[in-house]
Amino acid sequence: MFAARPDLADHVDGFAIHPYSTDILSSNEYSFRSQMEATQSALAENGAADKPIWITEIGWSTCTTSTDCVTEQQQAALTRQVGQLVATTYAGSVRAMFVFGFGDSEQSDDSVQGRYGIIRYDGSHKPAFDALADLAASHD
Repeated sequence: MFAARPDLADHVDGFAIHPYSTDILSSNEYSFRSQMEATQSALAENGAADKPIWITEIGWSTCTTSTDCVTEQQQAALTRQVGQLVATTYAGSVRAMFVFGFGDSEQSDDSVQGRYGIIRYDGSHKPAFDALADLAASHD
């Protein structure tokens, strides 16, 4: 973006990212931490260090038939871990975090896209719902 428009920072209020990853802290280039650090570095290098980062999508599917999915307990742990990092390590740069998505859109266990919700298809809460509620309550 900055190569195409070097003065981009003068024309935007912030930057949105989707740092999807089940790898939160490693130095792997696709880990949550690496994506956050790369974004912060790019902003700093281009005069936009003061612009907020908005995590407009992050989440983990709880389908059961793909290696891209996690258990409901893992979804809760990942939600909690990322939320705590946003509230501490990245508090100075992240303005908001939006979990994708609110409710499962499909009941089928093999639907990757349809099982990202923190609420099951039947309306009951997954453990990630409580993890997110706890995070929100601790940062009122």
